[in-house]
Amino acid sequence: MNLHRLRYLVQLSELFVQGRAHEHWPQLASHIGAIERELGVKLVEHKGATLLGLTAAAREYVPTVDRILKSHDAAMEEAAAMASGLSGVLRLGITEDATTMRLSVLLRAFARAWPTIEVQLIEGRTSTLVEALRRHDIDLVLAPIAPDEAQVSSTAVWEAPWQVAMPPGHRLARHQVLRCEDLADEDLVMADPIASPQGHDLIDKAFRKASVEPRIVALMLTRSSMLTLVACGMGCTFVPRHMPITKLLDLRPLQVPPMVIHAIYSSEGLGSIASRFLDFALHPPGPME
Repeated sequence: MNLHRLRYLVQLSELFVQGRAHEHWPQLASHIGAIERELGVKLVEHKGATLLGLTAAAREYVPTVDRILKSHDAAMEEAAAMASGLSGVLRLGITEDATTMRLSVLLRAFARAWPTIEVQLIEGRTSTLVEALRRHDIDLVLAPIAPDEAQVSSTAVWEAPWQVAMPPGHRLARHQVLRCEDLADEDLVMADPIASPQGHDLIDKAFRKASVEPRIVALMLTRSSMLTLVACGMGCTFVPRHMPITKLLDLRPLQVPPMVIHAIYSSEGLGSIASRFLDFALHPPGPME
C-alpha cells in the first residue's frame, strides 16, 4: 500500500468534516480510486457528480490509517534523530579521577541540551575500560591517562589542578599553596600503583622530578579509603580540584602540573552520539565549575 495515497484518504476525511471535499476532489479522485481498487472496497459515496461522504467502511478504516501514518512518521523521526546523534544511548566509561564536580555539571548540562540521549555510566580502572572500548562495549572513556596504543585515540578534554587533602588543623594548612618539597617529611596515603593507580602516578612523577622521595605509609584502592585515613590523622593525600569530599578536611593547592582528563575512543572513529558528547565537553555552553 502506498503511504502517500493513504495520506490523501486521511486528508479527504478531514475535508469532508470541513465541508470542502468537493473543492479538492479532482486532485484526490485518482488516489482514492487506486486505494479502492487495491482494497476491493468502496470508500466514497457519490450521487452523480456529488460527493456524499465516506462510506461506513472508510469511516472505520481512516482512524487505523491515521495511527499507522503517525507511527511511521514517529519511527522515521526517531531514526533520523539517532543518525544525527540526537537520540539514543551513550555508554560512558569513567574513572574515579574523572568523577569530579566538573563531570557532574557537564552531565547535567548535556542532559538539558540533549534530553533524548541516555547516558549510561560505567566506572572502572582505565585499563579495564579501554579493554571494554576495544570490545565495543563502551563508546567513550574519560580517564586521566591516555593509553599509547594503536587501537585507541584520545583527546584532552579538561584539566584538574591537584590539591593536598590533610587532617583539620594540620601544620601545612597555614600555607596558601604547597610544593612537593613541603611534603618531604609528611606521611602520605596514596593509591596502589598496581591495583588502582588512578592519577596518583602523576603525583609520584612530580615528586621524583622535584627530587623528593614520597614517604608513603598506606596504599589504598579507593579515594574514599584514602580520605578516611586522612580524616583519621594518618597522613595527607591528593585529590583533583572540585572533587566532592568531606568538609572535615583541609585542602590546599599543590604546585604540580594539573591532571588532564582525556576522552579515549576507538581509533576506528566515534559514533555520532559519542562525537556529540565529546564536542559538547570540549565546547560547553557555559562554565563547568
